[in-house]
Amino acid sequence: MYLYILLSLIVIFLLVVLLKRPKKFANWTEIHKKTPDIKISNNLVNIKNINDFTYFEDGEIKEIKYIESNYNIDSVVSVWYGIAHFAKYGIAHSFLSFEFEDGQYLVTSIEARRKSQQKFSPVKGLFKAYNKTIVFGTENDLIGLRTHYLKHKVYLYPLDLETLQPQNLFKALVDESIKLEKQPEFYNTLVDNCFTSIAKYSNKFNAFRFLFDYRAVLPGHSDTLAQKWGLLDTSLSIQELRQLSKLNPKDSNPTNKDFSQQIRKNYRI
Repeated sequence: MYLYILLSLIVIFLLVVLLKRPKKFANWTEIHKKTPDIKISNNLVNIKNINDFTYFEDGEIKEIKYIESNYNIDSVVSVWYGIAHFAKYGIAHSFLSFEFEDGQYLVTSIEARRKSQQKFSPVKGLFKAYNKTIVFGTENDLIGLRTHYLKHKVYLYPLDLETLQPQNLFKALVDESIKLEKQPEFYNTLVDNCFTSIAKYSNKFNAFRFLFDYRAVLPGHSDTLAQKWGLLDTSLSIQELRQLSKLNPKDSNPTNKDFSQQIRKNYRI
């Protein structure tokens, strides 16, 4: 009797999940309230609603600020892979930062778009609990928030562009953001993170092996997989690379204009 009830509840739960559809409009949390407004003309990308928030010491929003900027797809000179550890066991958030010839940096962060007062849960993220969104923001905002206010342990790695297609990667994230604006999708904890994005553009990518590798689904360990694929410097051990790439909040200030240069001091010497 109890087994029958349990099986019935499981079936009902699965049916609810399968039939659920993402909502385009909701009372979104402040950081996800506005989505990027993007227009593309040839290779020039205009992006509005780029997050450039400032924060109080406890991580609460101090000023809501959005900026607009133009980016030339062909002028990507570097791609940086960031990992922000906010829990144990490899549970972390990954993001990408694109560096352009004109000195601009743009962070792209694939996130679970939460409703107001809604907390993020990796487990709920497996069952269509959140919409998927791609946040575009300044490094002062999206990196500074994690290093200085949320106190996450953050690493920032330069990717090897010889094993990556940086222009295609940037264009793909832009196109995906435009698509999400037209047709919302659900976020999935396992497959929706920035490492899955760069993996597709690596010549080492194997979909079957990728999905069954714990380092791919736990971003906190993804740097070891990225190095194995040649996306990170292979002349150093992963321990040496982590030491070089770890961001020290004492070395930078997200309220400064040269924050991007400050957090790369180990690579600019």
